[in-house]
Amino acid sequence: MKRKIVSLLFAFVALVVAGSVTAQTLNSSYFMEGSYFRTDMNPALTPTRGYVAIPILSGVGAEVNTNFMSVDKFFFKKDGQVVTGLNSLVSADEFLGRLPKTEKMSANVSFNFISAGFYRGKMYWNFGVNIREQADMALSKDVFTVLKTFGNGTYDLNRTALNANVYGETYVGATYPVLEWLTVGARLKFLTGIVNIAANFDQMSASVTPENIKGDLSGTININAPVVALTNMRPGDTFNFDIFNLANGVKLGSFGAAIDLGAEAEFLDKSLRVSAAVTDLGFIKWSRKTTAVADIDGAFYFNGVDFATAEPDYGFDASMTMSEASNSGYTKMINCSLNVGAEYNILNNRIGFGLLSHTEFYNSMAYSELTVSANFRPLNWLSATLSHTLLSGNKAGVFGFAFNIHCPGLNLFLGMDYIDTRYVKYENMSVPRMASSVNAYFGLGFNIGKYVAK
Repeated sequence: MKRKIVSLLFAFVALVVAGSVTAQTLNSSYFMEGSYFRTDMNPALTPTRGYVAIPILSGVGAEVNTNFMSVDKFFFKKDGQVVTGLNSLVSADEFLGRLPKTEKMSANVSFNFISAGFYRGKMYWNFGVNIREQADMALSKDVFTVLKTFGNGTYDLNRTALNANVYGETYVGATYPVLEWLTVGARLKFLTGIVNIAANFDQMSASVTPENIKGDLSGTININAPVVALTNMRPGDTFNFDIFNLANGVKLGSFGAAIDLGAEAEFLDKSLRVSAAVTDLGFIKWSRKTTAVADIDGAFYFNGVDFATAEPDYGFDASMTMSEASNSGYTKMINCSLNVGAEYNILNNRIGFGLLSHTEFYNSMAYSELTVSANFRPLNWLSATLSHTLLSGNKAGVFGFAFNIHCPGLNLFLGMDYIDTRYVKYENMSVPRMASSVNAYFGLGFNIGKYVAK
């Protein structure tokens, strides 16, 4: 049973990864001068040519960041074999000691419909239309304590929260060299709210005995979506809606705005470049017409498995009633990011050594990582990067790679931030051992205009 639980945990991560198409950032692209991905991280950083992106193929990828979901934390080598942390050969202190107090997971997704960039005089202009998703989850460490010990006791699971936003984004950006050594950039964004979900539990606990597991939970769930069909809903009513009911049409009434701001300064005859940016600094005002807020009160139990039928004996009973807050809309900040980078170049800008600090601010957490990179530009139309990301749970042996062809008429990009060089064998599978995050990117577009040297 414990093995099945671990398999389900990793299956959950795989599903999140599979659903995360076209992730928003790639650290390895930040110092790649031919890539148009870098402008997403800092509007002052521009590609060497203008471009027209191919819808969907302009950036296809997947990204999940966690502070706990690595094989090195869940698998152990005991008596010449690889076992999970839930195996009896691994002590509770040994397994739980590897896990943080609160487990965190985040995902950023962007579906590109239209995007292009071009130079006009000294200015670089870019515009696009995207569908964005931002999600984060916090999970109490006691969830794994319950799974590992299955002993008597009551466990606190209150540090559990889920937040997710889906919204449309239409942007226009401009970059301008205000001084010979200083370039600034900005993107203005108009946002259209599609879905907002937030679940917070002010009370969640589990009581464990050798015979069974029982638990209680209470909290609130907030849902705002233009496809939610609310039928005569009043405070105190049982929460009941059909999110797939489009009979009354889609009611887009939630709007907002955001801005990206960035700058890059050059020193020592352009050998040293320092840059900083804040992205997605903004909000969405969610309409009261599509808001549903409910109070949750529930209980669950698990009495084990009937080995005669191989069926588990479990149950979950919960009620949700409309809250007074459903009568009003609300304003909520979207998740924003802070990027600070520095690069020192040698051999006439053919080789550079970069350092990037990337921090994402979510509703329930902040996620930070530091990336060091070696950046190679052997030709004006060819770039490559090797990198390693620290401070995100990734250890030595995990590196990043990016490759970019940006010749006239073509822009081809391929990259990953977390490539694990160490693997373990588990049930005839080779599984990456050290990486706690995963992503992969592919981009294809058409370059336009003349080459602009950096």
